[in-house]
Amino acid sequence: MTTLIFGMFVVVALAVLVVACVAVPQLREGKKWLTPHGRAQVDDARRRAASMADSARERATVVADQAKGRANDMAEVAKDKAVAKKSAASANRAAASAKKATVPTTGATATQRPAQAPASVQRPPSAQPPAQRQPLSIPARIDRARSAAGGDQAQPGPRHAR
Repeated sequence: MTTLIFGMFVVVALAVLVVACVAVPQLREGKKWLTPHGRAQVDDARRRAASMADSARERATVVADQAKGRANDMAEVAKDKAVAKKSAASANRAAASAKKATVPTTGATATQRPAQAPASVQRPPSAQPPAQRQPLSIPARIDRARSAAGGDQAQPGPRHAR
């Protein structure tokens, strides 16, 4: 690897040496580096680069202005939403206080819970709270899945084949 890097430095040094040997005498004689056609191409390239830089600068300014405008619009929308939320909350509080004033003091009120089912009513196992459910064994789970799939006509899987 070291020899490769050293070789690259040698090649670059030789290139600089060759350019110096050719270019320095040419400059001393007063010859120009480029032909008139080459100089025209370089000037044209410089003009195009300058115009592209100007147009890019203008576009960046336009985009920045649009972004500022959108940010301001979004800030206004957020303010409007906050104001609407506050007014809705105050309206809800006012409606709740008005509702409390109109609720009769005797009899059933809107805040009472509905009557619960008597304890004698049996709930299905899926409706029981998790603490009351009995864990099912694997064969019981398989039987439940078979019955849900269509009764006893369901064929056993390859693990259960005999």
